[in-house]
Amino acid sequence: MDPNKLIKFFTVCTLMLLFVFIGCESVSEEDQQTAIALVDSANTSVESIFSSMLALNPDSVQNILEPLDFSTGYGLYLEAHNLDSENDAANYGLAMMSLFIISQDQQFQNLLEPYYEIQEPFTTGSSPAKTIGYGFGLPLSSARLHNMVKLFIELPVSMSKTKYADLQSVNDLQAQVKNDLLPLTDEALTALDYISDSSYVFELSSSIQFGPADAIALEMSLTALRGIFNMVIAYNLDLGASDSAGIVAGMNPGGSFATLTSGGAADLETALASANAALDKALGAINQIESTGPYSGSLIQVSANDYPAFRDGVALVQTILEGAAVMQLKTRDLSAAEQLEHSINVAISQFYENPVLDFKTLLPGYTMASMVWHDYQSVTLTDHIHAEDAEITISGFDNTPIALTFNYDVSNIEQPITAYISLSGVYFDLLNNTLDLPPAVYALYAEFEGLIAEYSAELYHYPSIYFFWEGVMTTGSSLVLDGDVDIAYEEIIATYFVPDPQWTATSYSSWVSGWPDPTLQGIFPDMNAQGLVDFLGYNEDNWNN
Repeated sequence: MDPNKLIKFFTVCTLMLLFVFIGCESVSEEDQQTAIALVDSANTSVESIFSSMLALNPDSVQNILEPLDFSTGYGLYLEAHNLDSENDAANYGLAMMSLFIISQDQQFQNLLEPYYEIQEPFTTGSSPAKTIGYGFGLPLSSARLHNMVKLFIELPVSMSKTKYADLQSVNDLQAQVKNDLLPLTDEALTALDYISDSSYVFELSSSIQFGPADAIALEMSLTALRGIFNMVIAYNLDLGASDSAGIVAGMNPGGSFATLTSGGAADLETALASANAALDKALGAINQIESTGPYSGSLIQVSANDYPAFRDGVALVQTILEGAAVMQLKTRDLSAAEQLEHSINVAISQFYENPVLDFKTLLPGYTMASMVWHDYQSVTLTDHIHAEDAEITISGFDNTPIALTFNYDVSNIEQPITAYISLSGVYFDLLNNTLDLPPAVYALYAEFEGLIAEYSAELYHYPSIYFFWEGVMTTGSSLVLDGDVDIAYEEIIATYFVPDPQWTATSYSSWVSGWPDPTLQGIFPDMNAQGLVDFLGYNEDNWNN
């Protein structure tokens, strides 16, 4: 026999034997029965939870979702799955519990609150549904699908606006995604892949059932989640050390901060593919309902009359993910004096398909330094004061209204202390006064100086002290100032280093014109430098400061 044919023969035989042995590896009947019992226990543990959830408006569910216990059901479904990976109920339950556990995660909830909200062209009514109802994007509806896909556009923009003080929270979130949320999502999607019967109906109880269309919607939600999580971990936002040296090393040109990770390009590719796949699965859920007749599940809220509009909405967001679209962005920073609105062209696919390797290269020329920064808390207290001068009696001042306002501010280098007195509505500057004032007033000012001296050893822990008292002067055998004084101060509760870029530009106009690529590598295809600066919220006052 030809040696080459002999080799092929043995290869074929080996593969056939391998398939035979694999086929012989079956789950024991005991494990199958134990898995069934575990599923029954899991169903019992979560039935009341689902009953409570399904009785509410989906937009209200998030208010009760966090304290609910899905861990018991998750553990039982997982144990059943490990015993019998072909148990469809175990796989369905495992996937559903995973989704709800992710939806409970507070860091994930914070992720869903971007700085920017896309208004157009995603408007679906005056009160669009929230992203989370029974789960991420579930129950499926046009509004909730739009809100889910909007995150693939909002989050990249919002993450570019992350404040340095929030950077540790972002690092914690990335670690949470890598270690917990992404593995949990992949586990859930794998479990759904194990379901062998495409017509399988998951019966949680006689009154709560989830059909094939629900399974597709569930897979849609988990697929979109995987995309969001891959996007979140694509860039390195960890300085490693938050001290001055860490800031300078990480954020200087050439540093590792804000650079694409080694697997970041693949993560972004997966993110965009997941967004598109989620849209395809959303259509698949509707197609499944249409092909099988009336729908009686729980995870979809699209009526037959809405199918055409739903499909149009999916086509719209697919077009947006594939290219440029005009979008109205409104800041969601409620602490701002006004909510700024911009209408800009965004080619969001460029963020995913043509990723920036190092976002620092898109900044005007600079070298990085650091500076000390403080966080403050306001403290207010009331104390009793008494100032008396027994040597003199001031006639004509009995029961005269008087107010004292003393202030110390460490940031005011030229004049850290100010002191004013009001007598019957007439103001005097105590530090620059040439008139005779009651000595008791100066006695109170001396108390204020003592207050500053008391804190002088830890002055930077009390950067400002405000001292205010108002009442009346009482005279007789002596002059008396007596009453309660309000003392307010700003206490430093945290001190840390923050980035302090030293720009190469020497003026605001040259700094604006120094942005090397205002389009951010095509993400904003028609953006100019001034438009980008305005969009990021910078102005000449920021530059001067």
